[in-house]
Amino acid sequence: MKHLPLINDLFIAVFDGVYEPSNDTWLLAKLLDPSSLNDSTVIDTCAGSGALGIYAHIIGRPRRVILIDLSDDAVENAKYNVDSLKLYSAIVLQCSITECIRSSSADIVISNPPYLPQDGFPLDESIIGGISGCEVLLSIIDDARRVLRDRGLIYVVFSSLSNPEKVFSELLAKGFKVLRVGKESFFYEELIAVEAVKEN
Repeated sequence: MKHLPLINDLFIAVFDGVYEPSNDTWLLAKLLDPSSLNDSTVIDTCAGSGALGIYAHIIGRPRRVILIDLSDDAVENAKYNVDSLKLYSAIVLQCSITECIRSSSADIVISNPPYLPQDGFPLDESIIGGISGCEVLLSIIDDARRVLRDRGLIYVVFSSLSNPEKVFSELLAKGFKVLRVGKESFFYEELIAVEAVKEN
């Protein structure tokens, strides 16, 4: 287990086998607007250690934060962090959005999903997002359209290796308007974080 700084003097634990918050996590965290979090219901899907959902809980005043993941280890890790930080309005569920979140019940969906293409990378479910890298993300966008209320926000992060043209096209096709984009370049990829609003 590692303990990593999250914000101010707060640390989170990261269990062995759970995705460790990295540059993609922090790039997406920078896009989160504290004012939009006020009195909102926030879903952090593919939550892993819970870093993004917990960060949203701390910087804003959400009514409820729901952290969800399919992995046993990730769910236990997120529960550990929620309990350790005494975040009483946060809950952790082991499920997919489709399984446990009602339609039109959330204001914000946050996700740092697996987004690397399978070809050329080890078969690690915490980082591989499908054959072309974007399959998991496209599913999350589709799920977000269902669970978000009108004018709800989605925050996602992915890579230049994840077929970004397809991702932006899917956002548009599902009725989202991109509001802001953050980018960070590395020697082999560019990370892309997006804030988009559900318009129709």
